[in-house]
Amino acid sequence: MNAIKRKTKGLEITATLIVINVLVFLFSAWLSKSTSINYIVLIVLGGNFKPLVLEGEYYRFFTAMFLHGNLQHLAFNMYSLYALGSNLERMMSKWKYISLYLVAGLGGSYLSHLMMGDIVSVGASGAIFGLLGALIGYVMRYREMFRSGALMNLVIIAGINLAWGFQPGSNIDNFGHLGGLISGFLLSFVIKLGRRK
Repeated sequence: MNAIKRKTKGLEITATLIVINVLVFLFSAWLSKSTSINYIVLIVLGGNFKPLVLEGEYYRFFTAMFLHGNLQHLAFNMYSLYALGSNLERMMSKWKYISLYLVAGLGGSYLSHLMMGDIVSVGASGAIFGLLGALIGYVMRYREMFRSGALMNLVIIAGINLAWGFQPGSNIDNFGHLGGLISGFLLSFVIKLGRRK
């Protein structure tokens, strides 16, 4: 228990987000009676579904960020959230960090809504790409704080993930990723780095 506390010290927001995503997934899996979540369950629980958003259900831009389609989807996103969040949360106040995460996630949901058809879009990846975009922006602005080559590594990671998402038959909402990435990058010029006091 003490080892877990040491590893998560300073990462309370990231840990909380991971717990929320896991609990929501467990609930959706229980409703679906499977770890491959039924699309009807995803719609009922607040997936980003264009026809319903156009009817005024804009809350779906938010709720979709906490839903996942299957166990692999959840596991990959939570690992990515921990990997990126462990860097950013320790460099920012908790309010800046959660604001960055949520606003970037909403940006991803919105671009997905604009560009995708009548599919159910879910996942934390728009917000997570927002963290990646913000890190790219911060490395550009505060180069002295980061190791040499950090910017190129982040750009390559973003490029590989986006290219993978655009592969035919990938079943990945890449516009959600792109919207989050752009939102996070732009937010990095508005939300300044600053440690918690």
